[in-house]
Formats: sequence, structure tokens, C-alpha cells
Amino acid sequence: MYTLKSYTNPYFLTADGHFVPMSVTGMTSLPRLQGECGWTATAGQITVPLTGSAYFWTWTVRLGYLTDRATQATIVLGSGRHRVSLQKGLGEVYLPLRGGAGEVLLEDVNPEAHVCVGDVQVGTPVARK
Repeated sequence: MYTLKSYTNPYFLTADGHFVPMSVTGMTSLPRLQGECGWTATAGQITVPLTGSAYFWTWTVRLGYLTDRATQATIVLGSGRHRVSLQKGLGEVYLPLRGGAGEVLLEDVNPEAHVCVGDVQVGTPVARK
């Protein structure tokens, strides 16, 4: 049986029974420098520090990115890791990861792809406001 583990446009079921776009609340990436893209790859890896350290748990991770081509990479939170597809352009990916750490890594980044991570959230799913 096939199980989808990452999403690009997830929805959240509200208490009143409506599906609305999803967001993640919890720890966030540190603010990036004004005018800078965000975090970029060094030796095939991008390290994004969080505002706090996530204890070992199954978290929802959201990663916002910009890439010049469709590519794949591995999102890592402590011992949790999952291979995802990044679509060309501005995008975001959501996935559950079981792990804990004070940073989120993007590993196995294609050296020919120019990937920039703009922001990351690690926490619980909520309705987007």
C-alpha cells in the first residue's frame, strides 16, 4: 500500500467541520537577514536553525523554499528523515517527522540546483489565518 508522506497544499479540518488551508504553529526558523534569500547549500546540505529545540516527538514540519529547477532532497529533524520532491519556483512542503533537534537540515541537495530555504516551522498543524 502506498502512503503519501509529504504534501504541498494540505488542509486542516476545523472543529465546525470545514476544511481550510493548513499552517504549522510551534518553533520557527531564526529570522533571515534583510535582502538575503535565506539559507543556501554548502556541500550539498542546508542547515536552518530553529528558535528552540524540539524534543523527540512526531512533529509536522513545514519548509518554504525557492529553487531554479525541480529536484529532490532529504529533510532531517534529529533522527527523522524523509526524501521529498521540490518543485521549480517558490514552494512549500509539509511532512510528519519523528525526531527532535534545534535545527532542520536539507540534505542530498543536487549541486546543480540553486535551492534557498526561506523559512521553516516545526510544531502542530493548525488552520491558516
